[in-house]
Amino acid sequence: MGSEGPPGPPGPPAMSYGKMYGDQKGITLEMPNGTRSFPARSCNYLSRTHPGLPDGEYWIDPNGGSNKDAVKVFCRLNSGETCFSPLTSFYQQHQNNNTDISKKKYSDQKDIWFSQLYEEKQFTYNMEMNQINFLQLLSSKANQQLTLLCHEISFNDKNLPRLFTNNNKELTQNGAILRYNLLENDCQSTKPTFGKITIEVDTRPQRLPLRDIILPNGIDSQRILGLELGRVCFQ
Repeated sequence: MGSEGPPGPPGPPAMSYGKMYGDQKGITLEMPNGTRSFPARSCNYLSRTHPGLPDGEYWIDPNGGSNKDAVKVFCRLNSGETCFSPLTSFYQQHQNNNTDISKKKYSDQKDIWFSQLYEEKQFTYNMEMNQINFLQLLSSKANQQLTLLCHEISFNDKNLPRLFTNNNKELTQNGAILRYNLLENDCQSTKPTFGKITIEVDTRPQRLPLRDIILPNGIDSQRILGLELGRVCFQ
């Protein structure tokens, strides 16, 4: 074997930012800017690479693949939060769910799931689960709010709703670790008054978005007039 030859010429510089688009004849390197063509990985990434952008709707692609599965979200760029909404944000009282049917259908159950009252699937959102999984990995915490509208119903410390999370856990107000914050509770009287109960969840990203609400036994579902389900934000 002969002697080792001289070293070859240096290679091209490494490309660690942006994405390559196009065919081999016309490859371009673009910095993700939150558009449909060049989505960012998250709003936090967008806030760091494009400081000064206003809050608003932008396109992101958490899994970093093709922009064909990019999704439009709301970015709170000052805090680097990525927010998206449920497919259904407001649930009105089910018109066909009369008291007699409710009592007969759920009388033997210890608890009532909110999704059962509407005979629907659990809460769904305008982001595919694959993208949510990657967004969770890119985040350190997440938050979400919901509001139950009530009439002549009493929610107290012993019979508050429980929240069913994305990773199949239950959150309660008094849980040692798995808990939520009760921001407002006007539903503490059976008197003929209207009220609302507002709950905030500030937790690990793997636990959100919320998937269902568990109503305690003894609560008359007819007194639940509606639900406002807020958007979920990852940070």
